[in-house]
Amino acid sequence: MILRFFAPMRPRLAAAAILGALAYITGIGLIAVSGWLISRASQMPPVLTLSVAIVLVRAFGVGRAVFRYCERLVSHDAVLRSLVELRVRLYQSLVEMPVWQVLRMRRAEMLTALVRDVDDVQYLPLRALVPAVGSSIAAVACIVVEFSVDVSAGLWVAAGWLIAATTLPWLAWGTSRRVAESTAADASEMAAVCMDLIEGSADIAALGLSGRAMAQASYVDARMTDTATRFASRTAAVNGLLMLVQGLMVVGAAWSAVRAISFGNVDPVMLATVVFIPLAMTEVLAAYSAAALTAAAAQPSVQRLARVLAGGELATAEVGVDARAVERIEVAAGARIGVAGPSGSGKSTILAVLAGLLPQPGDGAGSSEISPLGLPGSRGRLVTALAEQEPQVFATSIAENLQLAKPVDAAPLTDVQMWQALSAVGLDDWVRGLPAGLDSMVGIGGAKLSGGQKQRLSLARMFIADPDVWLLDEPTVHLDHQTAVKVLDSVRAATQMRTLVVAAHDSRDLALCDHVIRVDAVERAERA
Repeated sequence: MILRFFAPMRPRLAAAAILGALAYITGIGLIAVSGWLISRASQMPPVLTLSVAIVLVRAFGVGRAVFRYCERLVSHDAVLRSLVELRVRLYQSLVEMPVWQVLRMRRAEMLTALVRDVDDVQYLPLRALVPAVGSSIAAVACIVVEFSVDVSAGLWVAAGWLIAATTLPWLAWGTSRRVAESTAADASEMAAVCMDLIEGSADIAALGLSGRAMAQASYVDARMTDTATRFASRTAAVNGLLMLVQGLMVVGAAWSAVRAISFGNVDPVMLATVVFIPLAMTEVLAAYSAAALTAAAAQPSVQRLARVLAGGELATAEVGVDARAVERIEVAAGARIGVAGPSGSGKSTILAVLAGLLPQPGDGAGSSEISPLGLPGSRGRLVTALAEQEPQVFATSIAENLQLAKPVDAAPLTDVQMWQALSAVGLDDWVRGLPAGLDSMVGIGGAKLSGGQKQRLSLARMFIADPDVWLLDEPTVHLDHQTAVKVLDSVRAATQMRTLVVAAHDSRDLALCDHVIRVDAVERAERA
């Protein structure tokens, strides 16, 4: 599934492989022709007999750099173009998932998939596919040259190439696959630990748990170091075997050439060429084991991305829904429903299910349309929107937090529209009193705002979004009486032609509703 994103770039990748093969061939040709030139020059022939070899040495020297540069240019261009499509499709897959399914994913796992995994996948064509194909072309060319000079030497080179291209990559894959999986798991855990340390630094310091938190990070870091050491040792072992194979190739080719020269079957001048060709094939032979190691290291990333692209989940946190809290709730278009009950009775859970943030009870499947209510949405507007008790406020300006609520295909909000939304929730005077006004920063998680200000900022976004279904969770719990009355009057006016569901303890919030559903300790839901 992952490699199909590189399919449209196959012509470019094929061109890159050919350019890579030419880079290998010119590099090996430079060494081989230089050996012949030195051997022939030692016989002091007429200079003109050496002119072709001299030109070839210069051409190979320049050509190697040119072909390698072109191969890098073409291959990276093809891969980066493909990664654009991969990243877009990855985000589309997350958007198409039910919201509750996305929310279940561990944030560190999602961050790893969106950033590190995509980066790891790019190495498959760059460090595995293109080098392996280019090396094969170059190796065949070298074997043909060796056979043309001496059959026995060609057999030695061919045998060494087969071992380097089959046995050693198999060993590299087998010994490194499990280590690569451990590396990926440790990296994901380290990302989770770092996120916990950063986001919970204040709580950790307040509770005096800094030492324990750092000890956990150090433990994961030590495990990552140990895993990296094991991976490096396996890589070194494979490279050692590769050097042994290449050494046997050189010795075998030299022995065969000397034997052929003694029988008068090979020109002595060709001895250096026969020996230098396998000696210069280091880069060619190493490409196969490197490709196997790259594939082994990228396998966890490929598997993780494939799950996301197929609509599956990464590592998840448990999310439960008590079906008894919501199974009997029916909401008609245009209804104004209140949900009342003691703390812990499931009011917020009901709103989360209606908003699609938790799976619907029964079959455990959610709806990416966020439509358990079965209400169609107007074009360009949200079908359903939820204002929570603890809303998400982003670490940017007040204006940018409001801009997030505008319809996707709408023009950016004007200052007039933003001031109207803030006025509806009673925040306009406070924002006008800030030095930067709408451009004032709210801090990480809204740290510069009080609970009531964050809640009203969330409600202001509701006024901007103007959804078909308004879901409000304790909309005035953090507000004083005067401000609460103003906000509720604004909500009442804005939802005259909308569907409204309010979960609250306060009777003044429930006064917005025509009907009230009372939920008692998540034991039953009954119409009142």
